[in-house]
Amino acid sequence: MLSFKKTLLNLTIAPSKIESAPSLSITEALWQAIRAKSVKRFDHAKAYSDFVVFCCDVGRLDVVFYFMRYVDAANPLLGQFVTELPNIKRIYDFTNDRRLQIWQPLSMYELSEEKLLSLKQLLLTMVSDEKREDTFFANMVISFYLMLLLESSTIVFDRNQVIDLIVFFKNAQKTEQLRRNTCYLQLFDYVLAHDIQGFFRLPKQNFNHLTYLQHAIVDTPYLELSLRDTLFEIFKNNIKKNNDLSRYPKKLKFAVCISGSYRNHQHCLESVKENLIDPLAADVYIHTWDQMSYWTGYGGAPSVWRTFGSDAQKVLPEKYHRDLERLTPLIPKANKILRTPLTRPINAELFERIFKPQKMIVESEKRFTDSLIHPEGFSRHRGTLNQIKMFWGIKQAFDLALANGKYDIIIRVRPDVKVTEKITPEFFKGVENNVFYSRIWPTTGIADIMFYGTDSVIYAFTRLVDQMIELQELSPYQEYPNYDCHALLAAWVYESNFQLNNKYIPGFIDVNPKIPLAGLREAIAADIQNLTDEQRTELMPILDYIQKNYGEPV
Repeated sequence: MLSFKKTLLNLTIAPSKIESAPSLSITEALWQAIRAKSVKRFDHAKAYSDFVVFCCDVGRLDVVFYFMRYVDAANPLLGQFVTELPNIKRIYDFTNDRRLQIWQPLSMYELSEEKLLSLKQLLLTMVSDEKREDTFFANMVISFYLMLLLESSTIVFDRNQVIDLIVFFKNAQKTEQLRRNTCYLQLFDYVLAHDIQGFFRLPKQNFNHLTYLQHAIVDTPYLELSLRDTLFEIFKNNIKKNNDLSRYPKKLKFAVCISGSYRNHQHCLESVKENLIDPLAADVYIHTWDQMSYWTGYGGAPSVWRTFGSDAQKVLPEKYHRDLERLTPLIPKANKILRTPLTRPINAELFERIFKPQKMIVESEKRFTDSLIHPEGFSRHRGTLNQIKMFWGIKQAFDLALANGKYDIIIRVRPDVKVTEKITPEFFKGVENNVFYSRIWPTTGIADIMFYGTDSVIYAFTRLVDQMIELQELSPYQEYPNYDCHALLAAWVYESNFQLNNKYIPGFIDVNPKIPLAGLREAIAADIQNLTDEQRTELMPILDYIQKNYGEPV
């Protein structure tokens, strides 16, 4: 009779001794996390549920089958838990699922090369099938098959197959972020072990397989901080080894300030003052533009949440959530009003009164854009000058701070960001040089709305912007002319040999303020006349919401 494979047996042999061993690799960290949850699984029903759900989320249906069908099969508590929590019964039913009848029992043992080749073909077929149903179950099964294959020393995926697998999980809508991260990390381990050539070559597009892997390295909960740092060092060094990120020599420095267009969010300014500046007794430096947007319109991200907020999102069909411009063919007159920003001269006294800044620059937006010798170099990717205006404003505020004194921590924040928690000096305990602190998003990467670090990191940032102006190009990296803010920040972190840390200051970009928009009611009424009955049924809830909150008083 065949014996169970060693990875499963280790879960039930001297667990206390194994738990005490340090996590030296991604695979060891994952098995330690599984082991830790398995030890506590019979503490109560929820502990058992947490254990099997975690195993499902990280693609280890073999562990689920091993415990539920063998290790725990005769334990009366399992039957009690199945009755007590429907979630446990649902997962127990996976062990009987006809779609898994071949591979789940076989996964208890070391698979033959013939079986592995068959499984690899099945996996690649499922991933490439455009008609495949996107369900949580199907994606769980695919991650399970992937975990089995990556354990083998005989099955080889090439570079393109590895990248395709990463992109598949990124695009899968119905899957958990933990599953994505685990698959990304295991494929990263595989690439390193098999020296897959070309994997770390930076593609020309902004968001790519390396962006998604970057997030997994810094934000997967079962990886200890020391292991995250080690993995990011390996990741970063491979990026630098395989790409030309060289630019002019520079001395690195760092700091933080308020910069960006004011968009009529006084309560956001007050939150920055009350929750950030006052608790830190911080000096304030400001750069803003001479024109403020009292209505921002759709801006660079025409999503319903950014424009109208979560209540509006509830009454608008999901297909329009990310891009309100899709409504233009249906409500052209109303959308013209809603998308158009409304500006007026800024009231600089408001900033002076709230912040009492050490220094403040209010710059002519037109004069700045007119000064650009080659504006096409700054608008190549998105078609606007918004990004160079953002980078320029950040640099100007940083320069004020760097010229005015020596600061240990400098914080960058936009004037439309609401800081949601009181931040005290204790928050920054342990901040290190050569570390860039920012929120890291799963798909877009490094956030630019709020970040912080030491003055050496900030000085390096200002030099990045200096080179943009000198070269009249948003991207100073000659191999990557189409990179914009998020990708540029990532390339800069790699090139500068910084560590990346996602200990971020809690806050968010607030939605447009609710103000009456001239002519909006009439525009909506005219658009409604041209809608079909079906379109009216679909859109009247959001149109009623917009009229109620943004229409002029009747």
